[in-house]
Amino acid sequence: MKQWHQGRTPHRQRELKKRGLPCEVDGCERTGIGDGLCRMHYERRRKGGPLGPPSSLRVRAGEGHLAKNGYRTTTVGRRAVLEHRVVMASILGRPLLPWESVHHKNGQRADNRPDNLELWIRGQPAGYRLEDVLHFFAEHYIEDILRMLGPQYGEPSFVAWFKKNHLKWSE
Repeated sequence: MKQWHQGRTPHRQRELKKRGLPCEVDGCERTGIGDGLCRMHYERRRKGGPLGPPSSLRVRAGEGHLAKNGYRTTTVGRRAVLEHRVVMASILGRPLLPWESVHHKNGQRADNRPDNLELWIRGQPAGYRLEDVLHFFAEHYIEDILRMLGPQYGEPSFVAWFKKNHLKWSE
């Protein structure tokens, strides 16, 4: 019975010959581990995908990428987060609360410029702009709000003064 050379097939012998040479992908400077490819490109081919660029497809912490759903994501620590939430939190100077969401005014999910983002209060299924909610409560519940703030604010003279001077937008 004929023995293979220590379990090496002719294909495997060719593959081993290409070890230690530079990766055959244009621009890749890594050392080949087999079949003329570095570990990264070898694994990409093994998994059935394209060899891709000579650089890693992973993003570094703080760098973002466009996800399949159209939103940009970024890495904070070791966790992927939606970039528009990070931008809004930096505008507010605090983390977003669980009932708060961020709305893109122009509808473009990847446009995370601060002037294109609005803070909404999440209501299912729709959301509301925070400014609209505050105006609504000020217009419809001002007496209750002022009463809750304390006795000096709930007096009828203060309520009348507040409505006259601060609710001009509701007229």
